Amino acid sequence: MVYFAGGRRKSDICETTGLSMHQKAILTARWRQLPQGIVFDLGKRVFGTLFQKDPNLLVVINLEHLQGTDAWR
Repeated sequence: MVYFAGGRRKSDICETTGLSMHQKAILTARWRQLPQGIVFDLGKRVFGTLFQKDPNLLVVINLEHLQGTDAWR
């Protein structure tokens, strides 16, 4: 669906994710229903994988002093 906002053509598809507003609303609602433990574990796994592949990314979150160690885990 395309609509006009402020004289500009605008789509209900997110440019970043490619999801429609309806799809994003469904995902948001489901995300909020997840148990906190699952969300914590998911975050831990994502960041663990990310920083194992590229420890230099620790700089982005001000943990550069932990590069070369396992203390960031």
